[in-house]
Amino acid sequence: MGRPLRHTIRREANQMIARTPIRIRRSDPIHSLVIRPLPTADRTRFIDDWRSLQPLFVDDAEDAVNEADRLISDVVQTRGYPVGEFAQRAADISVEHPDIVSHYLEPHRLSQRAASGRATTAEERRALAGYANSSTSC
Repeated sequence: MGRPLRHTIRREANQMIARTPIRIRRSDPIHSLVIRPLPTADRTRFIDDWRSLQPLFVDDAEDAVNEADRLISDVVQTRGYPVGEFAQRAADISVEHPDIVSHYLEPHRLSQRAASGRATTAEERRALAGYANSSTSC
């Protein structure tokens, strides 16, 4: 087998591997998600919960960030997005709703750092601000 043929086979194999997760994800039930707006009562409850956790940041930033992560997860679940392990949930949602995932990834990553005690106050502040931004796109 010549060098150009090996290169072509390797390139085609890499492209096939790169496309496989998307093909698999598109065949999953996620492709038929029914995303619904928040009912008024839920929306009011989430807004009230958000407002009550913001002052918590002053006394316990780590707890505020963890609560924000939980709250956004609840909003996402209530709207009909899949729940479960974060990485899989983000991959599933990204197929049809990449904008939602892009607003959620960084705050979640910072939340994980906060939960392990490795986040700085600035990172915790960015996480809370990121969750505030992601709540408007959920």
